[in-house]
Amino acid sequence: MCRSASLDHVTKLLREQLDHATTVNESLSGEVAKLTAERDDLEAREADFNREEQVQLVIGRGGSKGGYGARSHSSGPPNGPQMKFLVSVNEHL
Repeated sequence: MCRSASLDHVTKLLREQLDHATTVNESLSGEVAKLTAERDDLEAREADFNREEQVQLVIGRGGSKGGYGARSHSSGPPNGPQMKFLVSVNEHL
């Protein structure tokens, strides 16, 4: 085999490897984009959950040992400072 044919063969092999690496890279880039979007969605959902949990803790402040959201007095809607807090939280959502 002459030198030119040998170099042509090596060039062909390198092009095949480059094509394969490009395909794999594109696939991995797509996976990274998908995982990044999922992470962002989970972070947003976690922030929403934490805000809701804070609201429930504020509503539940009545000294009751009934857990989150439990009230020790009336079961009506929140009033006074609790309502102001809820309005403030809802404005930021």
